[in-house]
Amino acid sequence: MYQSLKKATETTIHWTRVEAWAGVGIPDVNGAAPFGEFWLENKVETRKAIQPVSLWRPAQIAWQTRRAAFFPNVFNLVSRPRAEVVEIFSCSKLLDLVSNAETPPDLVLSAPVKWQILIEYLEAEMRRLSASAGKVGIVSRETKRPTGAQALDRGQLATDKREASTPRR
Repeated sequence: MYQSLKKATETTIHWTRVEAWAGVGIPDVNGAAPFGEFWLENKVETRKAIQPVSLWRPAQIAWQTRRAAFFPNVFNLVSRPRAEVVEIFSCSKLLDLVSNAETPPDLVLSAPVKWQILIEYLEAEMRRLSASAGKVGIVSRETKRPTGAQALDRGQLATDKREASTPRR
């Protein structure tokens, strides 16, 4: 599934596959696009119905739950070859999904999968999340402290360096 997704979208998204040893529970793939950064957990369900308890390990559920508390930019792609669909669930729905397999997906893509539809969904979700993040006080890119050339132009970089090199008493 990942190779197909990557090949179809590599001109618009920078993909990084995360190896299992990188951290317990971290999703399989990180994507960076003009509309934001997000994570994808890829699952394949070979049974007729989704059996969430056997698909996600406790560490994966914990990681996504913790991430969702800060910024829920994690999405679960569940490929169901028997049904010839890929179902997408946001991390916000993962706890519901694990406790109730009847939780409806956020998006269903039929085979052959048109990955552009997924990208359009992700872009819409990231824009929605970014808009709501500003309302709850999460720092946006626009409000962060300036760095590099912007900071130098404002005389802030030199101040930061002096503060860093001044020994504390």
